[in-house]
Amino acid sequence: MIYTGQKRMLKKGLIICALVLTNIIILTANNSFAETSKYRIFSHMTKMEIMPFGYMKAPANGIFERRGLVSFENGDVGIYLSRGTFTATPKGGTAEGFSQITHGDGSTVVSSFNLNFTKIPDTKLNTYTGTGKVVSGTGRFEGIQGENAVTGQNLTPYDEENKSESYFDVISNYTLPSK
Repeated sequence: MIYTGQKRMLKKGLIICALVLTNIIILTANNSFAETSKYRIFSHMTKMEIMPFGYMKAPANGIFERRGLVSFENGDVGIYLSRGTFTATPKGGTAEGFSQITHGDGSTVVSSFNLNFTKIPDTKLNTYTGTGKVVSGTGRFEGIQGENAVTGQNLTPYDEENKSESYFDVISNYTLPSK
């Protein structure tokens, strides 16, 4: 014989089991799990056009293209391409655009970026901080979504001899759909 108190406990237990099973089914059906990737980009300026305001050297707006290599923390490597726009003053500025990383198997990841840069005193070099969004991918990265945190620095200035060789450290937190 089951008493009223026992019936209530049994009902509560069944409800809790149903909720747990529902959560397991939802998580299993979604099958997209967060991953983190850390990598360093080594790049240089391949194209840049600066449009100063009037007679002054800065402030200025411009467009750019950077190319280089990517070295991932797990040992993978890739080819890097970015294109964007910038606004610069004598003390720093901002840059925004899109970048693409092509992996050895042909898979790609495209991200947007928004960077702030600051001139290092007594040099022509910049430091960079910013964020970005992982917006699309192909191959094994089809359906990728995520966010990036970016820091970096110029190693050489942009002038007639140098092409603004730079590095950028990226932490990418992303999800991939189930296969």
